[in-house]
Amino acid sequence: MTLRFQTSLLALLAICVWISPAKASMFCLEVEGLPSQCIYDDPAECRARAIQLSGICDLNPLEAKVSPGYGPFCLVFANRVSQCVYSDRNSCEYEAARNGASVCVQNNLAGLQTSPFRYIPQRAY
Repeated sequence: MTLRFQTSLLALLAICVWISPAKASMFCLEVEGLPSQCIYDDPAECRARAIQLSGICDLNPLEAKVSPGYGPFCLVFANRVSQCVYSDRNSCEYEAARNGASVCVQNNLAGLQTSPFRYIPQRAY
C-alpha cells in the first residue's frame, strides 16, 4: 500500500510541476510573422538576438511597465528602471547599443502624459 501511495504522490507532484505556469521573462523578441518570444531577462542578449533576426526587443507587458515620461521612446534596464526621454527610435536605439545594458521600447503612456508647458491651439486661454 505504501508503494502505491508513494507512486500516486510522485505522479501528482509531477503533474503539478508540469502544469504550473512558468515565470515569464521581462524582455520579448518580436520578429514579423512569429509569435513573441518572452524568454529574455538580459537586455543585451535580447538585443543581440533581435539584430540577428531583423526584429526588435520589446518589453513584456505582463512583467514590467515603463515609468511615466514625456518621450515616445524609453530605455528600459534589467532592473526595471526606464528613462522615457527619447523623441525618436534612432536616438533611443543608439543609446541602448552604446550602453549595452538596456532595450529601447515605445512608450505607450506618452500620449497620456501632458506637459504643463505644451501649447494647445484649440484651447481658449
